[in-house]
Amino acid sequence: MKKYINYNKQERYILFLILSIFLFMLILIHSEGLPYQHSEFIGEYLFPLASIITFFLIIVASIFIKGTEDNPAGLVALAKLYRNGEYRTFLKTLSALTLFSIMFGYFVFSIAAHIPAIPTRIIVHDTSESNAICITTGRTRIKGSWSLFRLNSGEEWKISGFGHICPKNEKQCRLTYSEGTLGYYVRNIVCSDN
Repeated sequence: MKKYINYNKQERYILFLILSIFLFMLILIHSEGLPYQHSEFIGEYLFPLASIITFFLIIVASIFIKGTEDNPAGLVALAKLYRNGEYRTFLKTLSALTLFSIMFGYFVFSIAAHIPAIPTRIIVHDTSESNAICITTGRTRIKGSWSLFRLNSGEEWKISGFGHICPKNEKQCRLTYSEGTLGYYVRNIVCSDN
């Protein structure tokens, strides 16, 4: 006779949450290595904007978390620390909130910058071409091999999956890419042998 593990509702919820986060991180790591260049807005503004919004939302949420008289929570606890002269703990708490906001802002940036590569690769089939100069190449642990290209418009694209195109000198290249909502998926790169 087979024995099955009976999880209660809270255990199933926690298990579902852990598996969802694990799956989400696998998708994020996989999409990080795809030849995708996110849009300029995402690259320049989303990380600081997401960090500021996260910090603001934490402060707003902590307004509604009161706790009890003996064990205050949220802004009430922060105010109590300040009033009692525990400035060191007060500053540590504010620093922790700021650090968490920055880390969560970077997480939101990673999601918005890299996960759209998968639907763009699958759904968008129209391609465009552009001339570019391969400037340098490199390799990172997560992204893998990459090459940095300067387009005629002056934009610079760091494209994963196409490493070692110009290891020693600059090359003139032609990029074939599909334009998605949040960025560009590079389908092919052809370079001259200068």
